[in-house]
Amino acid sequence: MMLVTALHHHEGALRASLLAAYGLRLVDARTWPMREVADLVAWLPAGCALWVDFGGPAALSEVVHAIRALDFSVRVLDYHEREGKGPKPKEPQNPPYATERRAENTKMSRKADAWRRREARRGA
Repeated sequence: MMLVTALHHHEGALRASLLAAYGLRLVDARTWPMREVADLVAWLPAGCALWVDFGGPAALSEVVHAIRALDFSVRVLDYHEREGKGPKPKEPQNPPYATERRAENTKMSRKADAWRRREARRGA
């Protein structure tokens, strides 16, 4: 299922990730058994182009997660040192999933189209 989604929605990122992680071109991988290619895709490292394009927690490498956690901890300590004065630190959010981005883009496009229709009626 992941392979089908990757090929359908994220082919360029999949191509880049397979080449970067395994030195494997997607064209060559298509001659391999699908189960093997699916395993390679599923185990691509966090933070690779595919996961960045896909979104969610895997979009960030383990190093980035660690740095973000450390940064948050320092901000919490600072907040407590200031005895709760100022805004309370918020935990870092994971990047949105591609499906969420597409849904938001669709929603904004519909709103823009509705606005253009209203403006066209006003000018007429």
